[in-house]
Amino acid sequence: MNKFDHLEITASKYDPHIIGITESVPDSELRLINCELFRHDRDSENKGGGVLLYVKSKLKPQETTFTSPFKDQVWCKIADLHIGVCYRSMNYSIVGPDNNDNNLYQLLHEVSKEHFLLMGDFNFPDVNWHDYATNEDASSDCIAFLIVLMIASYLCMFCN
Repeated sequence: MNKFDHLEITASKYDPHIIGITESVPDSELRLINCELFRHDRDSENKGGGVLLYVKSKLKPQETTFTSPFKDQVWCKIADLHIGVCYRSMNYSIVGPDNNDNNLYQLLHEVSKEHFLLMGDFNFPDVNWHDYATNEDASSDCIAFLIVLMIASYLCMFCN
């Protein structure tokens, strides 16, 4: 809970409108003042995991979902903007035998039909987020993720 205390102090100091958290603790008492909490806990027996999304109540967020089987995701909608937090685990004992990356790509394809803001931990350390590029020695999975994300972002520009 000391991390939650730090979160409360930081949120109070900077007053952000949106906060996304990955690898959250499975405790439903994590409330921030004047914020709506959206969460998706891991349904496995592993400690922790899951994702949290805090949004200022005054923005009137509404929980929303997508059909992709990607496990660690949570979404809300403010007006016509979908806001999501995802955690891409590389632990197959948690995410199961299905291709987790393909499930993530399916999710990105699905959200690309909407205006979206995506936050999270994708476990691709070889992505340079400032330049939307990869390091020379990046894995093929890392390169594929960046390409799919760029396509989804591009398609989103033309959504309703």
